[in-house]
Amino acid sequence: MVCFYFLSLSLESVDLNIAYALWGAIGIVLTTVASVVIWHESISLMSYAGLFFILLGSMLLELGHH
Repeated sequence: MVCFYFLSLSLESVDLNIAYALWGAIGIVLTTVASVVIWHESISLMSYAGLFFILLGSMLLELGHH
C-alpha cells in the first residue's frame, strides 16, 4: 500500500509511463541486490548486462519524453 501511495504522489509531477518504468526498473534492481546480499546468490555477467539495459531503457524513456 505504501508503494502505491508514493507512486500516486509521483504521478502529480511525472507521466504514468515514466513513473511505471522507473518503478519497475528500481524494483528489479533492488530485488537483485537483495538476493545477492541476503541469500548470497551469484549473478552472471549476462545478468549485469540485463540490469544495465533495464536501467538504460528507463532513462531513455525519460530522455525521449523531453
